[in-house]
Amino acid sequence: MKMSKLSKKLVNSKKREESNIQLIEHFFAQSGIDLHNVNRVLDIGCGVGFVARYLNDRYEMDVIGVDVDPEQIGFAKEYSKESEGLHFQVADATQLPFEDDQFDMVLSFMVIHHVGDWRGVLAEVDRVLKPRGAYILYEITFPRFMVKAIGPLSKNHGVFSSDDISGYLSDNDYEVIYEEKKRHLAFKTLGLVIRGE
Repeated sequence: MKMSKLSKKLVNSKKREESNIQLIEHFFAQSGIDLHNVNRVLDIGCGVGFVARYLNDRYEMDVIGVDVDPEQIGFAKEYSKESEGLHFQVADATQLPFEDDQFDMVLSFMVIHHVGDWRGVLAEVDRVLKPRGAYILYEITFPRFMVKAIGPLSKNHGVFSSDDISGYLSDNDYEVIYEEKKRHLAFKTLGLVIRGE
């Protein structure tokens, strides 16, 4: 689902860039991922490419950023300047245009709640992630009563609890390396670093 102009302004801000870079470094430090084994990365919902560019510059990882919004990909190509190890393309997170087992790491920061078929996104992550690859997810989750009340009415947004996400991952044999939850007024944020089987 494409975002409104206001949403784009917020997610494309310098403040969001700094926040996302701090988050990725936090998750790296807390999870103990061996970054020497991470060569190819997929950034789902990359927006204007802040995190993709950072990983390519800082760690020399080959990064592909995808977003369903062509305008965001246009901004990413302009702002982050594609290179041999940094590419951006328009793609639907529920139908990724990649072969199975292609990426050492997949990232999705505040993306899945924008997708009605959030399970479809997780299934695609499972498909394109290499065995023992790492998935870093940072997402909004809702209390169970809200999921039951508004979930059936929401066709264009993912409405799920942290237990829904954890249940899906457990059913698909993922190992949680690091987990953090923060409570806000009507929702929680869930940060996970997960390793595939």
